[in-house]
Amino acid sequence: MFAIVDQISKSLRQLVKDPVFTAAAVVTLTLGIAANTSMFSVVYAVLLRPLPYKDASQVAVLWASVPEKGIPTDWTSFPTIQDWRNENKSFKDMATELRINSATLTGRDESEEIKVGRVSANLFPLLGVRPVLGRSYTSEEEARREPLVVISSSLWRSQFASSQSVIGQHLEVDHKQATIVGVMPPSFAYPSADTQLWLPLTFVPQWTAFLTARQSDGFRAIARLKPGVSLKEAQSEMDLIAQRLGGQYPNTDAGKGIAVVPLARQMIDPHVRTALWMLFGAVNLVLLIGCSNVASLMLARGTARQREFAIRAALGASRFKILRLLMGESLVLAAVSSVLGLGITIVFLRLLPRIVPTDLASVAHMTMSVPVLLFALALPVLTGILCGFFPAWKLSLGELHGALKGDSRTQAGQRSHSRMRSSLVVSEFALAVILLLGGGLFVRSLLLLQRENLGFTPANLLVATLTLPMDETAQARATKKSFEDVLEQVKALPGVADAAVTGSLFSDYTPNTQIVTEGAEYSSAKVQRVPSTLAIVSETFFRTMEISLLRGRSFSEYDSFGHPAVAVINKSMADQFWPRENPIGKRFRYGSPGAIDPEWLTVIGLAGDVNPNGPGSRPIATFYRAYRQAPWLTSMDIVVRCNSGNAGALGDGLRQSVRSVDHQIPRFEVQTVTAVLAEMSAPRRFETWLLGVFAGVALCLATVGIYSVMSYLVSKRTQEIGLRMAFGATEHDVLRLVVGFGIRLAGLGILLGLGVSFFAMRLIRHLLFGVSTSDPLTILLVSITLFVAALAASYFPARKAARLDPLASIRCE
Repeated sequence: MFAIVDQISKSLRQLVKDPVFTAAAVVTLTLGIAANTSMFSVVYAVLLRPLPYKDASQVAVLWASVPEKGIPTDWTSFPTIQDWRNENKSFKDMATELRINSATLTGRDESEEIKVGRVSANLFPLLGVRPVLGRSYTSEEEARREPLVVISSSLWRSQFASSQSVIGQHLEVDHKQATIVGVMPPSFAYPSADTQLWLPLTFVPQWTAFLTARQSDGFRAIARLKPGVSLKEAQSEMDLIAQRLGGQYPNTDAGKGIAVVPLARQMIDPHVRTALWMLFGAVNLVLLIGCSNVASLMLARGTARQREFAIRAALGASRFKILRLLMGESLVLAAVSSVLGLGITIVFLRLLPRIVPTDLASVAHMTMSVPVLLFALALPVLTGILCGFFPAWKLSLGELHGALKGDSRTQAGQRSHSRMRSSLVVSEFALAVILLLGGGLFVRSLLLLQRENLGFTPANLLVATLTLPMDETAQARATKKSFEDVLEQVKALPGVADAAVTGSLFSDYTPNTQIVTEGAEYSSAKVQRVPSTLAIVSETFFRTMEISLLRGRSFSEYDSFGHPAVAVINKSMADQFWPRENPIGKRFRYGSPGAIDPEWLTVIGLAGDVNPNGPGSRPIATFYRAYRQAPWLTSMDIVVRCNSGNAGALGDGLRQSVRSVDHQIPRFEVQTVTAVLAEMSAPRRFETWLLGVFAGVALCLATVGIYSVMSYLVSKRTQEIGLRMAFGATEHDVLRLVVGFGIRLAGLGILLGLGVSFFAMRLIRHLLFGVSTSDPLTILLVSITLFVAALAASYFPARKAARLDPLASIRCE
């Protein structure tokens, strides 16, 4: 123990003697360690932290899939899930979840829409989670359709002040009194982190119809594997079950598969998962560049200390002791940097929830956990080894006898040290190429996304989602034309140019809608190769959204109940079903598998494609129905086209107009469509911003690295440069000599980096939009940037060398 303390003390004294070197090394390593620890904290919180459920690795979410239409996960019917449950031998238990994930808290001054989980009673024991207060509802209570509810810990705090007497109290949900029977722990976040309460599956007016309707695709399953059964084995069995069901129920289940998705993968968006690993890899590259820089500095400092090492050797110090001395200094540098980096990480973790996108909700609950602390403790050891081992090993092998004479020209290993420093610079530039190229591709992708034609004009457009409580009176309320009345009130507001309603403006859900064209047999729907979707809109929708009408006409007030059923289709649907034909006047029917509506719709208009979920989404075959001819709905989006410049000021007026028509409509948010689109692209912007920061740090470190090499080169070749100038070399010749060497190192590093990037960039190609991983413009700009950085870093030492006095340079050795 005393020996370790003594070694640390010696290392600290040596580092204090050289404050410039120590400061440069500590700052470099601190940045790298802080970035790595912070990024690992995020990766652990979002991707690696075990889910708070019993044996979560044995739990999977089961979806239907439609491979022919490119739909990897789709909701299915309750009878289908019952078949899954009865026919499988892989799962110990299987719970059910309903897609309707919102409800309205009524019976108060202002109704409030909240996120809910409509789940079967066996979900809670399946996940191995018990309420912290009370109990969950039972399967028997669910079957009797008893109005019971389990609330979240956050709702318990906000609505009931964490009162222990909450059990037995009532909440009015969708105009129906429900009794609170339990409170879940704060860690329970299924199906999402913002779920406020859990209701029995039977707590919906349509439950009786759901029991037998195989065409009602609104359910998915959550299942626990039996001991000893793997996910692969379960997937193979479910594939066979899907084939059997497809033959048994050809109208509804033909062509469908079953996707078994591990719960951990289900909880995290695949894009987020890939992006986080990419960013973690990026900070690792930054740390490697920093370690290369510090190693280069240590090698230069060690070369200047060759005489000291020779004296130590003459007094009996072995090469091992010299190696230990140098490694001790490296580890002390890493330890000091780690302490500073850990402080930066703690501050970063407190700020991060305020700046990350909303889909990284796990970060909001991030703390300095044990795995993160262990990572923070292991990182300085690894960093110290990376920084110090090779320089220390190289220096300890030097010819100490020549160093003791003080003749630098005879110091063995001098050229070897220079080659090593040059190799470190080449590696720095290679790593910088990878980071800069990745950052450049992301920036290019983001710029292309922002310029993408969405098919409508988002500027000066407001959107608000209005939801009526889902109860038995919803249809009667809809007959009072609540939404039409709202629309009239909104149109009368000053500053409103136009307004419309639509079933859903932005959605990432694509229902498995089947289209049957006139003259085709019903079986032709089975060969439909693209997903199709329905949008219900008012007659002013296309005008308000400024969606181009390519042919025909839009809807009118005449297109209502009692008149011929009509539809407007988009270009993608026309290309799918009537390629190279005029679709106006064509007729089709639609429905879910096994339930094609007998009513024929006549195409009256052809609209341009719209990206349904913002920049980067792909248009899908879409048909629009007139709102006045559609079945009643309880949720609609109202879109408002404002006069230029006053979109943000209309929010309060819009809310007052809506509440004046129906005070039971829950409070809602009014947003500009531009803000909604910005929120959709926030994860991509965040990734681009972070990667850009890492790439900038890498560029700075690589520039500093080549500057230090050139400065060291000039200091060691002073006599040579003096001789060259004495024999007639000009300042230009000296500049060309030194700068040329720096450019050659950078060029080699760039070529090496581009070669590695050819393979590395393939890992992120699905995160890019509109740009390939071998984009020539990005490669050219990255190469030019690094060449300019190398030129600038080499120029200043070269200029210093070119201004040397030849006679003084010759005498200096």
